[in-house]
Amino acid sequence: MRQILFIGDFRFREFQAAIECLKSNSWLALAIDVDDAITRVTKQRLCPELIVIGQSHPGQFSQVAIDRLHQLVPLARLVTVLGSWCESETRTGDPWPGVLRVYWHQFSTRLDRRFLRGETGGQWNLPRTSTDAEWLLTESSPKRNLAQRRLVVIRACNLSGYQALADALNAEGYATIWAAAEHHPYVSGQSAGIWDSARLDSNEIKELKQFTQRLRPAPVIALTNFPRQLDCRRLLSAGAATVLGKPLSVSDLLNLLAGSIGDSSMPNRDAFAA
Repeated sequence: MRQILFIGDFRFREFQAAIECLKSNSWLALAIDVDDAITRVTKQRLCPELIVIGQSHPGQFSQVAIDRLHQLVPLARLVTVLGSWCESETRTGDPWPGVLRVYWHQFSTRLDRRFLRGETGGQWNLPRTSTDAEWLLTESSPKRNLAQRRLVVIRACNLSGYQALADALNAEGYATIWAAAEHHPYVSGQSAGIWDSARLDSNEIKELKQFTQRLRPAPVIALTNFPRQLDCRRLLSAGAATVLGKPLSVSDLLNLLAGSIGDSSMPNRDAFAA
């Protein structure tokens, strides 16, 4: 198992799912801040291959502090898990260069288990000097070994929203059908459903319940903009199998979809409902 160091407030509720995920897949050490992490690296002779920085609010960690830590373990990959207060940092702040950014609700899906198993390839094996373009190219996944033309029912409010999702799924070999808002499909043989949230109000939650009931036992993945924990709990209680935040990574969606039909493990529902 790879050695991983998590830095930040590990009691913060939004980081609990990430920490539990890391504990289950690696040897995990915890540090409350960068000074604590440096002490652990130097005195306890830690040699982490991955450093995960839990940033609950902008400005919590400085670029200087992160660079000082990275000088001690220059081969470690750096990933930051961002809380809800950091959602606008790419526009209004100064994101750290060469650090992979993952929002708290994306971590369980985005975690590269190939990296944790010591395999090569993937974003998490790229050096810190890699560009965004290199990350994007590496994220492009090979075709998954799925039964051809598995049917996915997509609920989207408009045709363009459906087409964007359908194009990504069709390229992987899935068949899709559009369920327009407030129109519940009469289909059979579906493998999964995708619910693309628009407003996330009480009416939409009611429609989601009806949608999941009609598609049962096929699992439904709910998509919503920058979810909070309360949003995740509402979607899960309405019948969604899991929640994925928008703007989304196509690779994350495909991994979740593969998991929902039994080709890999889905994130634990408790990760979103904590």
